[in-house]
Amino acid sequence: MPKRSGTHTYEPTEMPPPFSLIWSRKKHHSYLTALGVVMFAVLLTLFGWIGAELIRFESERHQQRQIEQVKQDLDGLATTLKSRIYANIFSVSGVKSLVAMNPELTQEDFSRAMAVQFKEQ
Repeated sequence: MPKRSGTHTYEPTEMPPPFSLIWSRKKHHSYLTALGVVMFAVLLTLFGWIGAELIRFESERHQQRQIEQVKQDLDGLATTLKSRIYANIFSVSGVKSLVAMNPELTQEDFSRAMAVQFKEQ
């Protein structure tokens, strides 16, 4: 009657596989398992690194957009301030002519004229 060794059936005249062959298969399986674990760890690390780089890139892009928006806002404010300063300089330059035309100008008349002059802005 044939004997069974695991799933392999062998005749009594047949010898079971040598121990070194079984050990070799187990060793081979263990190397493949270790290789699989290492490959998984490498891929996981690679995906983690790529994800971190994408997050950093998006963060830098967002920061650049914010900087550009602030620059545009500041340029608008600078333009507004320049126009107000130039308007005030123009208004003040009219004071010299007012005083030159009316050397006898009182403080009250001068105040009213300046209120009208600066109210127009």
